[in-house]
Amino acid sequence: MRPCFEFMGWIDLDPFSCLEANEYVNAYNFFTEETDGLSQNWSEYRRKWVNPPYSGGLITPSIDKTLQYTHIGETLLLVNSSTSAKWYQDCLEHCSAVLFPSKRIQFWNPYEERKSSNRYDQTLFYFGDRRFEFADQLGKLGTPVMRVPEKRVFLSFFPERSLVSIRNISAIAHLIYSLRRLNLCQLTIHIHFIGMKKEKKIVSLSFPVEKTSQRLVV
Repeated sequence: MRPCFEFMGWIDLDPFSCLEANEYVNAYNFFTEETDGLSQNWSEYRRKWVNPPYSGGLITPSIDKTLQYTHIGETLLLVNSSTSAKWYQDCLEHCSAVLFPSKRIQFWNPYEERKSSNRYDQTLFYFGDRRFEFADQLGKLGTPVMRVPEKRVFLSFFPERSLVSIRNISAIAHLIYSLRRLNLCQLTIHIHFIGMKKEKKIVSLSFPVEKTSQRLVV
């Protein structure tokens, strides 16, 4: 997972680690089983690498703890692809992007001479503002996918501004064309036609567009 660390630049915190594992991760700070990352405050750490434990029922509280701090800086979260689990769905709901590795990851065990076998597929979640860089730099590891939040654009037309005009129609066509080219996340456009007798006709269209909410009055 060296490309992950190169993408992050550096790691401020690995909350579920040990001394031997940190020789590979090289995090500036890490918590061990003894120092218990679940009981610590992570708020001062901006770049986090999280590979939570699964044994002893620790996965759900570990994910809950991670999601409490994903709004601070950036977080890379590597987990098993347990797609039906609630904690996995919570990660999907809150992440900025996700990567599905094309190969199973072989984990290093400091107490074994060779890499341990892995029977599970993994998912890499990204939380942060650099989702395009995440997809670009880590796309070589598998298939990156960005979340598709719904945003809205309101196009308001007023009769005193020439309801039916070449200028307005051209503006709508140009905007829709530009939005469709971006193809990044879902956006619903509500076009309000306000007539002379205060009658309203609403046309709703959905296009894949950039994650931006804006209001246009023509």
